[in-house]
Amino acid sequence: LLIYKLIKKFYKTYGIPCIINTSFNNHEEPIVCSPSDAINCLKKKNIDFLVINNFLVTK
Repeated sequence: LLIYKLIKKFYKTYGIPCIINTSFNNHEEPIVCSPSDAINCLKKKNIDFLVINNFLVTK
């Protein structure tokens, strides 16, 4: 149900009815395993925002 709500909200906001799940890491680095890893990845990649638990993290 959470995924359905997320996709529905994403569609209403951006007009795109899908979300792609891919590996979350920078080139030649291990996959993100912690909030700290995720924030470091956010700084280096073309990512607009992160959702970590109930927090929205932006650049």
